[in-house]
Amino acid sequence: MPSSSIIHILKGHKMSNEITRISKVSQGFDRLWSINEVAAYLGIPVGTLYQWRTRNYGPPGRRIGRYVRYVPEQVRDWVESLGTEVA
Repeated sequence: MPSSSIIHILKGHKMSNEITRISKVSQGFDRLWSINEVAAYLGIPVGTLYQWRTRNYGPPGRRIGRYVRYVPEQVRDWVESLGTEVA
């Protein structure tokens, strides 16, 4: 999904302005997503992602220095791997 599609999905989300700014800078090459961008994409609090990481759940993230970064395609693949049944 191109970054412009992510912006469309996140329209009205408080992170959408930051993501819009970042995606304009990064167009033309693949880049890693921050934990804030993944949380916005999934529509969940950042704290939930941190909790999931301690439980070995959620999309695979990588530590790069003191930051957690995500490969967008792996985040999408993780979402696709989830069942469609309602909890």
